[in-house]
Amino acid sequence: MSFEQVVLARFDQLDSRLDRVDSRLEKVDSRLEKVDSGMEGLEARMGRLDLRFDQLVFRVEELRGQLLEAMEERIQKVRHDMSGSFDATFSRLDRLQDEYHMLLAGLSRVEELLALRGGDHHRLAAVVKDLEARMKALEAQRRPGKR
Repeated sequence: MSFEQVVLARFDQLDSRLDRVDSRLEKVDSRLEKVDSGMEGLEARMGRLDLRFDQLVFRVEELRGQLLEAMEERIQKVRHDMSGSFDATFSRLDRLQDEYHMLLAGLSRVEELLALRGGDHHRLAAVVKDLEARMKALEAQRRPGKR
């Protein structure tokens, strides 16, 4: 074999090896193209998921605002109801206090009459019983749960 034939044989071997490497690279390139295609699909899907997530966040914020408004309305209603209840209670207490003072004034007048007349015990006893009945009624009104 001549030098030229040896060199050509070596080139043929090298060319054959390069053909195998080229074939492998084409297979790798084909696989990478499939991966690229899959990545593009994933990218599109991630874009859709991102949009849905943004819509979900917007809806959650909207519902949060509605919930806060509803809670504020309920709190205001409870405050209003409680305020009205307190006002009614204080008004009733004022009336009872006024009646108590009137009873005390009536009792002092009775005591004055007793001191002036000195002896009308039967009439005085009736007035005292009447005042005692009024006092019991007043105390019964002041007790919670009784009227």
